[in-house]
Amino acid sequence: MKYALLFLYILLGLLLAIGIQSTFLFMQTRYPVLVTSGLMLGVGYLLTAYNPLKIKPVALYLLVSGCFTLIHLYGLYINFDGLKYLSPTLVVFFALAFFTGVSLKENRSATTYVALAFLILSTLYTAFSIMPRLQFNERIASGQRPFPKQFTLVQTDGKPFKLAPDQVAVINFWDSGCAYCFKKIPYVIELREQISNPRVVFVEVNTGRADSFERFKQLVAKQRFVPAINPVYDQGAALSNQLNIKGIPRQIIVKNNVVLHDLTGFNTEEAGIYMDYTRQLIEGLL
Repeated sequence: MKYALLFLYILLGLLLAIGIQSTFLFMQTRYPVLVTSGLMLGVGYLLTAYNPLKIKPVALYLLVSGCFTLIHLYGLYINFDGLKYLSPTLVVFFALAFFTGVSLKENRSATTYVALAFLILSTLYTAFSIMPRLQFNERIASGQRPFPKQFTLVQTDGKPFKLAPDQVAVINFWDSGCAYCFKKIPYVIELREQISNPRVVFVEVNTGRADSFERFKQLVAKQRFVPAINPVYDQGAALSNQLNIKGIPRQIIVKNNVVLHDLTGFNTEEAGIYMDYTRQLIEGLL
């Protein structure tokens, strides 16, 4: 009976884990605060470890919290390709579910339930704040390089588009086959609205590889590009080739003919991180 009850608690914890995992798939992070989330996670582990085990030495507190923190972070990067029902967060919460079962079996005091709730909330918050930030940072290329000079950008009316050297140019590359490029447009427009400085110019460059000029004009009308973000066509793909643009969406920030920032990729879960990061970069260059 004792073991059956423990198994029941663990099963309930696992069901809770699956519920949290399902929630994770539909939530997104906009304003990660890494220090706060890390502190909450650590305190949650310590409180949960203390209540059922009654461990008092500080060293053992730190050992328990450190082990679960490592499990959590490692779980975020476990590769589960081909396994339909497993994911990093589910593995993390399975471990926490087992610990939850033991906790509730050994100590059913109110403080245990409070600590458990704190642990679950803090772990959720950490997963939603740290993981998107780490993934975002991995797509940022380091280093600076010269911006090409021999290329022609054409507007929808056929007139050439020129960049002024003293401007801060936020250039996004796209083409018709890039669904995430179009998902990114509303956020670029929002950034343009937030940054009204005339020294900042936003440019949406069709790479000129997959689309003809006529197709480019159709896409601009269909996808509701606005004049404020300057949709243009890279004639002969000259600029795209010189910058070695492969993965898109691709964003570069240019000032004084130097590429100062290079970011590949975009997803809506990181939209808030992208906007905050880009806005801070631009403001730092003005």
